[in-house]
Amino acid sequence: MKKLPTPHEQSWPVKKETSDYVRQQQEEAASKVDADFYRIIVETIREPVFVHRVFENGETGMFERVNTAACLMTGYAETELLRMRPVDLYEKEDLKHYSMAEYPDYEGRHNECLFESIIRHKSGKRIVTETSVNKVIFGSTPYFISTVHEITLRKEAYRDLAESNSRLQLIMDAAHAGIWEWNIQTNANIWTDELWRLYGLEPHSGEASYDLWLQSIALEDREKTEQIIIQSSKKGMEFTAEWRVHTEDGSERWLMSKGTPFRDRNGKVNRYVGIVLDVTRLKLAQKAEITEQSFRKAIIESIPGTFYPE
Repeated sequence: MKKLPTPHEQSWPVKKETSDYVRQQQEEAASKVDADFYRIIVETIREPVFVHRVFENGETGMFERVNTAACLMTGYAETELLRMRPVDLYEKEDLKHYSMAEYPDYEGRHNECLFESIIRHKSGKRIVTETSVNKVIFGSTPYFISTVHEITLRKEAYRDLAESNSRLQLIMDAAHAGIWEWNIQTNANIWTDELWRLYGLEPHSGEASYDLWLQSIALEDREKTEQIIIQSSKKGMEFTAEWRVHTEDGSERWLMSKGTPFRDRNGKVNRYVGIVLDVTRLKLAQKAEITEQSFRKAIIESIPGTFYPE
């Protein structure tokens, strides 16, 4: 005769089913907590963040997580972005950075790639960005996490600076002027190419230095010019100095330099930046004017008696 299970034994399956249900509920609750936790982390990042899955065949999945900053940058709502993939935002040439081949696994570490890219705004505007892509593994699934920093203003500033430097260089070349920088703490010097030529030196034939500049000055002007620099730098004042250099062909060149002090955050002068101009023609013109005035004066003084013009 078959033995019937005791009431205690009859309850075992029920308890097991209840235990599985509770465990499932706990896992779902833990998963929800994790999801909320990661959502909070992503939202606290000020830069736009995009998270999407990547497959071994090279296909990229749709964005699974974006933050508010990503919506503000692109002009899309979160619900719109979550139906999009990188190909919908990035220029074609930038998509190569989302290939698995760009992120080989080694020693179990995650991989990162940093590159400049163009993101297309919902309005059609092109946004210049710097994108940092990290490949991470969740469980056994690879994901790309992209953090984006807009650099449109920086690129425009670089372009404006380059154009400004080009215009300045044209002006400097036309004026036969050179620029110098002197760090009075380290005594390091930076000279433009034109400055070497003004000093009568072959560009980069040696190390730009205070001593090299001093040796290029005509001996008769050297001490006077150095004293102007020494006294001005001690007081942290601007200075203007004129001196002569002797060129290889034996001619004489007059130079004029103006130096401006720059201070560190403590208010102490730590460097000078200045310009050097070739003022030889001006000096010759002044000399010619003085000579002409002296000649006229000599003629007048040679006339006997007092001379009264009618």
